[in-house]
Amino acid sequence: EARPGLRLFAPAQAVAGMREISAARLAVVASRVHAIALAYQQAPVTLEQGALVVEAVRIPHSGWPTRQQQVENIAFRVTLDATTTVVHLGDADTSDAHFARDDAYWRRRRTHVAFPPYWFFMNDDGRRVLERRIAPARSIGVHVPTNVPSRAEQREPGLRGHELFTTPGEVRDVR
Repeated sequence: EARPGLRLFAPAQAVAGMREISAARLAVVASRVHAIALAYQQAPVTLEQGALVVEAVRIPHSGWPTRQQQVENIAFRVTLDATTTVVHLGDADTSDAHFARDDAYWRRRRTHVAFPPYWFFMNDDGRRVLERRIAPARSIGVHVPTNVPSRAEQREPGLRGHELFTTPGEVRDVR
């Protein structure tokens, strides 16, 4: 509401949740909220808004196939001015099978910065997905538990060599 130029692209499930919390407040910004509904294994979608290209693909939530199957986890790839591309994987499962079927999609654009959940760095499958499928110039781990130290040398070995968001409100330049 406070930022009238801002647009939100979100899973349809998240938009429905916003509506349940406050339909009136959602109505105020409804023209700027874009719900994306994707089924598992459905082809990625692309939305263009001026200089902004938003691409989305459904990747199951971490824990698949035994838990969180009902969660619409969507990985977003956003390109601004055809110069900077970032990928946010949400709470994606690390299995390469989810990424392999859309290999051409992942290779179609160079990713400058990826925001994988931190567990991608601690898992062989996750590291392979980052290296072979998404191939970003830089990766910054997200969804990091509050008990993970900000100083790399104090972290458990699997997280030491990786850049992470460890403090709420942290920012990074992605250019």
